[in-house]
Amino acid sequence: MLGWGWQDFDETFRRLERDVSDMLGRNVTPTTGSAQRRWAPPIEVFRKDGELAIRCELPGIEPDKVDVTVEGGVLKIHAEREPHLAEGVEVLRREIPYGTYERFMTLPEGVHVENLAARYENGLLEIVIPFEGRRSFKVPVEVGAREEQPELAGTATS
Repeated sequence: MLGWGWQDFDETFRRLERDVSDMLGRNVTPTTGSAQRRWAPPIEVFRKDGELAIRCELPGIEPDKVDVTVEGGVLKIHAEREPHLAEGVEVLRREIPYGTYERFMTLPEGVHVENLAARYENGLLEIVIPFEGRRSFKVPVEVGAREEQPELAGTATS
C-alpha cells in the first residue's frame, strides 16, 4: 500500500480547488448563507533590475488583516475581508466577496527573502524581493551518432 489516507486525498483536493480558484479569480465551490467564502483577487509577478516583485489587489481590507510570510521557499499571502455594515442593515444582493484569501507561491532560486519588503497602500499589496536568478540559459545540444533505439509504440512514420 502506498500509505495514502483520506486526509491526504482531502488535502490534495483542497489544494487543487484553491489553485483552480486562484487561477480563475473566483471561488469555485458553492457556498451557502453564512458560510465564509474564499476569494481570489488578481496578482501580477514581474522582475526588474535585480528584484522580483509581486503585486496583489486587496481592496477593502484593513492593513492589520494582511499577513505575508515565507517558509521553506514558499511565499504565503493571507488576508481577510469582512463586511462592514451598520446595525439593522438588510443585505438585498451581495456580489462583493468576503472571507479569507490565501495564495502560496514557490519562490525561485536566487531570491534573498531575508531582505523582503512588503508595502500595503490603497488596497494594493506590493512585495519586493532582491533576486539574482538567471534570466535564461542555453542548453547544450549533443551532436553525434545515436545508438540504436527501439521503436516507440504508436509512432507514425512518413
